[in-house]
Amino acid sequence: MTQKGTAVRGQIENKHMITDVVVIKQAANSNLGKGSFVYENGSSGAVVVPTDNSVLARRARFIESDSNNLIISGIQDGNLGDKEVETYKNGAIVIAQCDGPITVGQYVRTSTVTAGRVMALDEPATPVGATPTAGELNNVLDYDKMRLGIYLGHKGETSGTGNDPTNAVDSDLVRLQLL
Repeated sequence: MTQKGTAVRGQIENKHMITDVVVIKQAANSNLGKGSFVYENGSSGAVVVPTDNSVLARRARFIESDSNNLIISGIQDGNLGDKEVETYKNGAIVIAQCDGPITVGQYVRTSTVTAGRVMALDEPATPVGATPTAGELNNVLDYDKMRLGIYLGHKGETSGTGNDPTNAVDSDLVRLQLL
């Protein structure tokens, strides 16, 4: 697929409107890739979200910069302070890289294939019946915990303009609105 518009991984389209911005320290020996999803690993600091489903979507945050372009905070004992990174969440419209296909309007989650990327979040396999079982309710709760954002299309795609949003394929740079 040909990428529409000029998409840059890590771009934030509505940065001036986002109020959910948190600055966190970079974990020692961690390599934060531009446009990745990270989380604060306790007192260790920011690390890339792993592929093992251990980090809930509410903890995952988006970074615009890579490890080489982080904010250096203060001077401690005559040395430069720790590296810090601005992270973004609720309402941010970002450009990230995907693993696998994603349908326009579909929810996304952190990838289980490549750390720091996103992938489609499939609906729960078991529909909830009139009298839901505990298993059905758990499927819905698990699904809700993994929702990171909504796939809007590619950069430059807008409904009703003749350049309508299209589905993503593996490794596309995708436009997401974070939840």
